[in-house]
Amino acid sequence: MIILSSFIQIGTFQKYIQRLYTLKDNTKKKGEITMIENTLFPVKEYPANFAYNSEAGISDVKENTGYKFIVREDTGSVVSCMTNNYRLVTNQEVSDASLPVIKKWNGVLTEANTFANGARTKWTYKLPDQEVDIGNGDVLNPQVSIHNSYDGSMQVSVLAGTYRLVCSNGMTIGRISDHKKFKHIIWNETDLSNLENIIEQVVDNIPKVFASDMPVLTNTKIDGAHIKDVIEMFPNNHGESITNYIIAKQPKNYWDLLNVATWASTHLLNRKTETTHKLEDKIYPKVMRMAKVAQA
Repeated sequence: MIILSSFIQIGTFQKYIQRLYTLKDNTKKKGEITMIENTLFPVKEYPANFAYNSEAGISDVKENTGYKFIVREDTGSVVSCMTNNYRLVTNQEVSDASLPVIKKWNGVLTEANTFANGARTKWTYKLPDQEVDIGNGDVLNPQVSIHNSYDGSMQVSVLAGTYRLVCSNGMTIGRISDHKKFKHIIWNETDLSNLENIIEQVVDNIPKVFASDMPVLTNTKIDGAHIKDVIEMFPNNHGESITNYIIAKQPKNYWDLLNVATWASTHLLNRKTETTHKLEDKIYPKVMRMAKVAQA
């Protein structure tokens, strides 16, 4: 790994600390502030005009290579090497743009995770004052996941989800996110001023999704092969635990199967690993596709 600790600027880091204190106006609990703090490390771009071999201690300075480093200024480590067409959108910018609408809804930060040395970040907020009544006394709270990256692997994006009160399951509705993204490209300027409206649109769409999907999920009898397919989504070392849980719950329809799978991802898997979150994003659309196939 290339280390650029000599480039860390004290003034930049002081500004970063000052910004953290402004979070107290937009978050309620000390724990939430701490979680957000861990994702708002300062980053800066540096021209990738040299190659460095750490073992040989040899540097080769070049003119414009067409690339730049994205560097963490708190540690001096390189997060990524991007083309000059990449526009840096910081976690601080995304947080500043999203927190006002989260505050308006009394949103509660439930998770804030960074992956790959901070190259990718995910914030998840539960909106306890908003409710989606899906019938039979079952109530869901909307949940919003906001993503950003410094390595080009994902755009700034907003995913809708729900939090089920009955069993404390987090359930991500992945398909909504496909239309709610901002690109990190210089000639397509990322305008985060619209992020608040995007979040509102995504949350407003959740009841519409369930109005359409719930009849299919609750009225379609499970195909036994689909239970096996859901189990195989999870890491092999959790297969036995999930199988035993399914046997105990005896799901009869795809809504039951969906809740079994989301319970497993919420309670059995390591939520600090990125693979858990990627799997979680796939559960709802996969089970929904299965239900439609079984219904046909």
